[in-house]
Amino acid sequence: MAARAAASARLVDLALGATEAGDAAREATHGWELARRDKEAVERLHDRHLARVAADDLREEQRALDEAASRRSKGHS
Repeated sequence: MAARAAASARLVDLALGATEAGDAAREATHGWELARRDKEAVERLHDRHLARVAADDLREEQRALDEAASRRSKGHS
C-alpha cells in the first residue's frame, strides 16, 4: 500500500512537471515568435535605410555630374 501511494505521488509529481514544462515551452515559443517578428521589422528598416542611402548617393553623384557638365558647357560657349 505504501508503494502504491508513493507511486501515485510520483505520478502526480511527473504530471505536474510535464504541465510546467509544457507551459514553459509555450512561453518560450511565444517569446521566440515575438523576437522573430522584431528581427524582421528591424531587417525591413535596415533595407529601407540602405535604399535611402543609395538613393542619396546617386542624387549627389548626379548633382556633381550636372554641375561639371554645366561648367563645361559654360566654358565652351
